[in-house]
Amino acid sequence: MRIVARMRIDGMTDDEIVEKVWNENLFQCNGRKGVRRTMNAVLLRLNVLDDTLLSLVAEGLADAAKVAVIYSIMKTSRLFREFMYHAYMPNARLSDGHVDRTEVDAFFRMLQEQDETVASWSPSTVQKLKQVIVKILADAGLINNTQDRLILRPILSFQLRSAIEAVGDSVYLEILTGGDMIK
Repeated sequence: MRIVARMRIDGMTDDEIVEKVWNENLFQCNGRKGVRRTMNAVLLRLNVLDDTLLSLVAEGLADAAKVAVIYSIMKTSRLFREFMYHAYMPNARLSDGHVDRTEVDAFFRMLQEQDETVASWSPSTVQKLKQVIVKILADAGLINNTQDRLILRPILSFQLRSAIEAVGDSVYLEILTGGDMIK
């Protein structure tokens, strides 16, 4: 995300970015199809960020950039946004909150009961989605690791908080902090 955000700030087009990523093997993918799939996700996420947040992802401190990326994933993935709202946020309100396996399982059971499409997903698809969501949280520093899963509520910089509030997305800040909006 940081690499592509820098290229976007430098004025490169999406096609130029894809070509550079492919030619220099920046994503370490084994084929153009893998590069294209990854690039589609990255570009989709970057497209929801305004200039301030894009700059923060490209050049900001690592912790703020990670939170901005999580924000962009919530903006572009209904599944992830719902997970954060229903499974992460209630536990982030607790001083020693965790994202336990049972809560992840309960979240997916709830979705399967409410949505025929989700109910039709294979058990292996559901398992992979659970792993990906937990890994995203760990990589962003929102949980301590993929095993213990202790929630580490992010400290939001003024710049990050202001940029998200400026576009009317304060609800995402509440989700990330468990509703603890210290200003």
